Amino acid sequence: MRGRVVRALGFFPLGDEPNDGVLKVSETRLTGVPLVLVPALHTYLMNSRIVVRDLVDRARAIVFDGFFSAQ
Repeated sequence: MRGRVVRALGFFPLGDEPNDGVLKVSETRLTGVPLVLVPALHTYLMNSRIVVRDLVDRARAIVFDGFFSAQ
């Protein structure tokens, strides 16, 4: 799975919907992009190994699939 990364750690300051303390999960949805839930607060998402691995995998796919290749 790949996608936006948001997850609450057992509290819901934004209502009953899962959130990371800043954004609701529903606010992060992008058409065609699967959702990845990460057990981290908003401020610490960038430190998550799950997030880092996802970004590295995406960057590799872009490079090796020729997304930026000259045409």
